[in-house]
Amino acid sequence: MNQILVNLNTKPEKISADTIYLTIANLEYLKNLGITALIPTSLQNRKNSGKMPDNPFAIDYFVFNEYKNVFICPNNEELTLDGTYPAPQEKGGQNKLKLIYSNFKACNKCINKGVCFKKGHRTITRYVHELTYETERIISSKEGLKDYKLRSRTVEAHNGTFKNIYHYDFIPITGLKRVQNLIFAIVASYNLIRLYNLINDNKMDLNSVIQKIRQISSD
Repeated sequence: MNQILVNLNTKPEKISADTIYLTIANLEYLKNLGITALIPTSLQNRKNSGKMPDNPFAIDYFVFNEYKNVFICPNNEELTLDGTYPAPQEKGGQNKLKLIYSNFKACNKCINKGVCFKKGHRTITRYVHELTYETERIISSKEGLKDYKLRSRTVEAHNGTFKNIYHYDFIPITGLKRVQNLIFAIVASYNLIRLYNLINDNKMDLNSVIQKIRQISSD
């Protein structure tokens, strides 16, 4: 993100990232910059990608009702909040809260007892923090989901090209500096090919493009 701010000399309104970046430290950093984070939870990521589990009683099929603060199970029973506990501390010293939801009475008479859960009753654990909850709600909105899905053709498509054509995941050298130099060469050549194709596809004047690039470089 710091490099983006330097390279573009401007600040984006939104930024999307994979689920692994959904940490409180990252969200606080973006919030301080005034940038909206489009980072899904692992559950949202599975739903958005259509990779839902085969188990019909997986947590993915328990619907969270924000207004009532309950989880609704596949049998339409409500699991209510049992307790709130401190979760393990994240890197950077921040804490999420561990919320436990259950419904012992409903589970005790459930016909899926032994399938949905093995012993006692089913519980759902939810880890929340003000910032992660805010981010989760943004991705849940139509606009947030639409913006996040742009990632597949604006970011991930290029990563696929680098992997399948340039094989950047099998770099035959070692050493951070040498690997960086090779990656820079791959990216530069890729951008030149893209620029060439754009010029041809849009029937642009090559000299005008070169002058514009020189102008940007001098600025």
